[in-house]
Amino acid sequence: MASYATPVEMRRVTDRVWNGSVVPRDDRLSFYINVRSGADG
Repeated sequence: MASYATPVEMRRVTDRVWNGSVVPRDDRLSFYINVRSGADG
């Protein structure tokens, strides 16, 4: 089973503000879909 969680290390900036960076995973998934208006709008 694949894992899709990305670890994030959070750092406190102030009492109520935290900062962290998310690095996207290397593997990607693309979807191509056709979107059309139907007869009813």
